[in-house]
Amino acid sequence: MVTQVTKAEAGGSGWLWFGVLGGPAGWSLQTLIGSELDEIACAPGAAVPAIVEPVVLAVSAVCFAITILAGLASWRCLRATSGRDDTNGRRASWMARAGVITSLFFVIAIFQGFLPSLFLSACQVGA
Repeated sequence: MVTQVTKAEAGGSGWLWFGVLGGPAGWSLQTLIGSELDEIACAPGAAVPAIVEPVVLAVSAVCFAITILAGLASWRCLRATSGRDDTNGRRASWMARAGVITSLFFVIAIFQGFLPSLFLSACQVGA
């Protein structure tokens, strides 16, 4: 059985998907880029480890902003669909709620990954 997608469903679908996937994507980028930059900078013979710390902080800040924007987009979609969701199975409301919840969790995860960078050096050797 093939279901037709209405114009109303297709119109806001991009924002709904951004809301659901923006937080996980931001956290993934922070985790992959930040940890790899630390590894490269702290490797023996690395030329410029001092440049890496501001770059890692900037990457974390950008990922944090992406996740906040995804949460705000989901919140906006949730408010727009409250009481009048005519999508199949109330898909838009469900995706908007999922986006708000996942964005909240990933904002916490990104902040938790960002916090040690404020207090510790990337190439700090244990005492």
